[in-house]
Amino acid sequence: MFTMNLKKTLFGGITMVIAASLFANSALAAEKEIVGYRLQKWKTVHFDDGPKADAHIKAVKKLGCEVKKDNHGSHIDVIYRCPKWQEIALKTHDSAHQWGKWLKASGFETRHAH
Repeated sequence: MFTMNLKKTLFGGITMVIAASLFANSALAAEKEIVGYRLQKWKTVHFDDGPKADAHIKAVKKLGCEVKKDNHGSHIDVIYRCPKWQEIALKTHDSAHQWGKWLKASGFETRHAH
């Protein structure tokens, strides 16, 4: 049950990750909200759908994570970690909180600076 809810949370955030990943590691002057994140230990997420697994791989790679993919016949494991702190610069406080929420639901530690 938890795995299914995590999948829904991850899939719901994939679009947000891809769209906002353009801001990852940026130092744009107009951005005033910084969300830091890291995931020190390897995290495994199971996928039954190849394209969804590939989308998740693409998203976490854009966040600067190390990623492995393991096929198990009936499902695909996406295994990832991001041991060093990374940052995303965002324009609004609300978007920073939205990002923080998605990152925490995906297993990341977060910190938020203004």
